[in-house]
Amino acid sequence: MLRGLIGLLSPSLPGRIEAESRQWMMQCPNCGDEISVWDYGGMR
Repeated sequence: MLRGLIGLLSPSLPGRIEAESRQWMMQCPNCGDEISVWDYGGMR
């Protein structure tokens, strides 16, 4: 829902948000596995 709304406000903004969100990584404190914020479903 929010991702679609952002696209309506500025056509270039969703691509920039996705690119930045893919660079931000989250790490599991138990196993050390990493995943991007974007792949987890978030936006940065």
